[in-house]
Amino acid sequence: MRGEIVDFSFQTGTGIISSIKGDRFLFIGSEWKGTGFPERGLLIDFEPRGNYAYQIYPLKFTNKSKDKLVAGLLALFLGCFGVHKFYLGFPVPGLIFLLINTTGIPLNCVTFGMPIVTTAMISFIEGIIYLSKTDSDFYQSYVIDKKEWF
Repeated sequence: MRGEIVDFSFQTGTGIISSIKGDRFLFIGSEWKGTGFPERGLLIDFEPRGNYAYQIYPLKFTNKSKDKLVAGLLALFLGCFGVHKFYLGFPVPGLIFLLINTTGIPLNCVTFGMPIVTTAMISFIEGIIYLSKTDSDFYQSYVIDKKEWF
């Protein structure tokens, strides 16, 4: 049966699934068969038995909230300001990029722009990586596993 994860608690290791028909099922984390962690809004396939869900698998390309083309282009053109990191939901790396390139202007003058060049190179490489991954690899790495760097 197909459905969507409504909630998952890491503390209790339990969650709730809503089927496409609107029925609700409880599940335990040990029934999760995907890599990464169960995430709210993730479309899944599962085996219902009574009020419980078993053998829960994530469906490919289920969450298009983060598009690899957008992330890649943001990294290539605005990456030195960390825009691609904010887009992917990684505020700390985004702030690192932003602070290096804005508040670090005096430092950039002294070091001949090396911090800007470094962040530009990192974001360029990340942009190429984002664009060269398959959709499923991108989704797995940056949406489910939440890989922040490279």
